[in-house]
Amino acid sequence: MNKYELLSLIEQEICSRSSTFLRASGSSWSLNVHYERILSEDGLEYKKTDMRNMDFFRSQMQKSLTSSATVL
Repeated sequence: MNKYELLSLIEQEICSRSSTFLRASGSSWSLNVHYERILSEDGLEYKKTDMRNMDFFRSQMQKSLTSSATVL
């Protein structure tokens, strides 16, 4: 294992234990963290929190795109 793989595993562990995690769609790295969070003891709570965060992020992106379109 090289140092970058090790660093990635450490970062995944930190993210899996964090109180908040906003995953990137299409990222296998984020998906691994997401699954690890769901399979943990607090998995159900993490799933609820993560879904609320994703919903909020999507709504903000939609607002941003809508306001940008009206400016053009």
